[in-house]
Amino acid sequence: MVLTERDRQVLSFLVKYRFCTREHMLRAGFFPSDKVCLRRLGVLAGAKFIRAGSVGRTRYYFLAPAGGLEVGLTDADTARRYRDAPAETVVRHLVWGDFALARGVGYLDRQEALEELRRLGANLTSSVLLTARGVKLYYSNNDLHVLLADTGQANFLRRVKDLARLPPGLFHLDVLVYGRARQAQLQKVLASRARRATIIVSTWKY
Repeated sequence: MVLTERDRQVLSFLVKYRFCTREHMLRAGFFPSDKVCLRRLGVLAGAKFIRAGSVGRTRYYFLAPAGGLEVGLTDADTARRYRDAPAETVVRHLVWGDFALARGVGYLDRQEALEELRRLGANLTSSVLLTARGVKLYYSNNDLHVLLADTGQANFLRRVKDLARLPPGLFHLDVLVYGRARQAQLQKVLASRARRATIIVSTWKY
């Protein structure tokens, strides 16, 4: 099979986000319609460049080893990228993809995040919490933002509190939730904190 430039863009997209849906591909502008998207992803899966899985009624795609080779993937995280994951992990990545595409932002990888926090003078506690699993860092209007999404994790409120205690001038905290009750709960949590924070309410789809 001969890969097209669009195919390579799709593979690179999966490197970036790890797990993606057809909706993500369409929003990124790779395909003119869902029908074309479904057909081409089926071809790539049949040729073993990508793999597919399902969480609930949502079908998602992730990179296969042959696809990684085509885009020159050689990082130390390669083996993990080629594996499927528990539903909780998949959903977290899908939510991150939704947010990034909706806001037009790009996340820092862990090494980039560590270097940026070091440049900003963050202490060890801040650096550990801000590069932990489940947290994403990105820049918007020259401000460092930290995204934490409520995807059902048991320690969500504790993590919000931990992030809210960090030095207020270091970053802007974005908390993505699904429901007004959770929004009200977080407003109480953040009310006493001297921290720039935004609670974003969205619609759950997974």
